[in-house]
Amino acid sequence: MPRTLTRSAVQELSSIIHYRHVNEDDPVPSVPFEKDMDNSFFNYWTPAGYDWEIMKLVSPSPIVKAIKQATASQEIYLHHGKVVHFLKASACPEWLIAASNVSLIARLSAEEILSNTTKLYLIPELDKETEHLFAQAGEQQNALFDQLTPQEKDKLFAENKNPELKDKLSILNHFSSRYAGYINARLKELCEPDKMTVYQDSQRQFKEKMDVYKRLIPDAIYYRNLCFLEMDKQLITSLAVSQQTEKGKLALQHYCDGKELPV
Repeated sequence: MPRTLTRSAVQELSSIIHYRHVNEDDPVPSVPFEKDMDNSFFNYWTPAGYDWEIMKLVSPSPIVKAIKQATASQEIYLHHGKVVHFLKASACPEWLIAASNVSLIARLSAEEILSNTTKLYLIPELDKETEHLFAQAGEQQNALFDQLTPQEKDKLFAENKNPELKDKLSILNHFSSRYAGYINARLKELCEPDKMTVYQDSQRQFKEKMDVYKRLIPDAIYYRNLCFLEMDKQLITSLAVSQQTEKGKLALQHYCDGKELPV
């Protein structure tokens, strides 16, 4: 469930370790950006929508300072917890092709490029390396947005409304049953990388196909995806504590020997 609190309340709870999952096609992370929660800033702010959810609004960034200065109550509303994002990465999003007049892509290779996807397990605040990669990915995302024409921005980001950029938004995608199988499969592959290679293979093929069509893919998308792929590779470090003890190793082995869950 979303823990939506004022910024000051979120800061007071900063000592509580809470990782919250953001699943693909889950509409809940969009809350509260279309709601005026006693915050006059939302009367005239045009949000970047879904991608904004992944930004570090809790940090003392210039963006947050600008928001606070623009609000009468000096407060904004945020979700509590660090993000764990299950992202279906695309070599070039369909919405970008639809909004742009990229005739070369549409004529030659649109279907091949659009079909090149992979599922990633991203934890921006897992360690220093992922924080650095996340910051780089954010720079590429901002660069992409800056490259859009005013007409493309109007089409993609309707004023004062979350853009409909995702596949099939459904509240059902917020339930843990929709991603428990994915977590299970990724954990087992991390524990036994020689036995299970489904996601390793998927990511390798994704990168190879991106390289084949690199000249047709915006640089910002290409390099952002490289950052995301490297972030996913850092997931193995989450097992370090368990792997340092015999009981931890035994627990992981016992888990891998357990029952399969549907992905």
